[in-house]
Amino acid sequence: MLRGMERQPYDSLQEHPPAWISGYHLVYVHEGEGILRIDGDPLLLKPGKIVLLAPDCCVEIEVRSGKTLFLYDFAFTYTVTNDKSLLSEKLVLSSGHHALSAKAAARFTQLLEQLEQLQGTAEPLAKWKQSILFQELMYLVVSDPVTSEETGGTREAIEKVLLYLHEHYRDDISLKEVAHMHGISASNFSGVFKKHVGLKPLDYVTQLRMAQAQRKLRASQPIELVASQVGFKDPLYFSRIFKRTMGVSPSVYRKDSHADKIVTLLPHLNDYLLALEVKPFATLPYAGNDQVDGYLPYLARELRQTRLTGSWNKPDMDELAEAQPGLILGSNWFQINLESVKKIAPTIPIILRNDWQSLLLELARFFGKGEEGKHWMRRYEQKISQAKSLLALSDSVDESIMILTVTSNEYRVYGGKRQFGKVLYEDLRLTPPPGITTKTHYVCVTLEQLQAMNPDHIFLSTNNSNPSKSKPSSRPRRGLACGRYRKTRCTRWRAG
Repeated sequence: MLRGMERQPYDSLQEHPPAWISGYHLVYVHEGEGILRIDGDPLLLKPGKIVLLAPDCCVEIEVRSGKTLFLYDFAFTYTVTNDKSLLSEKLVLSSGHHALSAKAAARFTQLLEQLEQLQGTAEPLAKWKQSILFQELMYLVVSDPVTSEETGGTREAIEKVLLYLHEHYRDDISLKEVAHMHGISASNFSGVFKKHVGLKPLDYVTQLRMAQAQRKLRASQPIELVASQVGFKDPLYFSRIFKRTMGVSPSVYRKDSHADKIVTLLPHLNDYLLALEVKPFATLPYAGNDQVDGYLPYLARELRQTRLTGSWNKPDMDELAEAQPGLILGSNWFQINLESVKKIAPTIPIILRNDWQSLLLELARFFGKGEEGKHWMRRYEQKISQAKSLLALSDSVDESIMILTVTSNEYRVYGGKRQFGKVLYEDLRLTPPPGITTKTHYVCVTLEQLQAMNPDHIFLSTNNSNPSKSKPSSRPRRGLACGRYRKTRCTRWRAG
């Protein structure tokens, strides 16, 4: 029976003392990487891994990347029945760990979302429903047909290599010796490692060293000391590698890590910054009719400490000057005089473009978070893969999907040229309605044309563009959102 469920963050800048586990716990790694020591034995944590902890063990968590480690911790009770038929099936739980198969991971994510939705609800039957969902989740974990490729053989060897590298990244590492130590052919080691991890071994070690270097530089440690602590004998060579990897020198990174007053002159830029765990100091208000306290609705909670300045297309110059920001990010959406803004603080114009991935990685490199940006993109690819697995099981995989926005004076049907459409039509390879292509940003249509497209599913959003103009003369009839159509209400797609 489920006793409790928590999403716990572990920051790389904090120490996490050992804890004694008295009951059963199921741990799911949601984001980040680290080491979990169970009674002293190390275990590599990475996204998608499941760890089952039996009672009476001592656990210690160490974050081994610059990114916060997020774990879901399920505390539960477990009783073995006296039914001999069940005992013969070997259902007695013991400590263990593995990565779920793609199909099981997709279903696990669904169950996790349903459990979170029931957290804190006053519904009388909520706890009962939570218990049922958790039992289904446990059955999924125990019965998942993990293949030998996933738990043994080469994958298991690579898992041990990763653990070894996390433990010894400061040392002089001979990749040939590491390969031999773990039973992998030295000639094939680099290719096999990259196939499973996505990076070459040397690049992965560099990533580990740079993540630790960032943490130490943020703590204002001397550059020479940081270099030696992360495995570099020559501080100058460390500085070259750091700049090549992070985009800025260690000294600039350490200085900029304290310049936390960042102002964005476009609300949508905050999407990218939050994905990189960069919190803006101030931003312009979002003017859509779905705004929440002046913020984009899906960012309102995370930006509640971020100041709002000016109007949707014009910053308050006096407020900006008084705040003394360290950096201002402009945009090419609104006609804001960046020359006057530059007099207040260093200002960088950001060109919003169709390729949101390259913009995210560009900002990641600028803020010295190149590896975080790559990690975010790898997680995005994992989610796309899981979504494709779910879609492959659906009977509606070939049905058409429309992205429709109703403004104050027009109906817009979007294609795949920008964020949301690119995700649906290019990455997930869903089918757009007739006449809409991946090269289209959006087209304005009449209600009659809309009905002639006859989509199977609609993602519908509204905004108050051109509020001074009259509303469409033909309002959408009720049948558009019900009956043979199925509508999903959505807000803008977010990068984070």
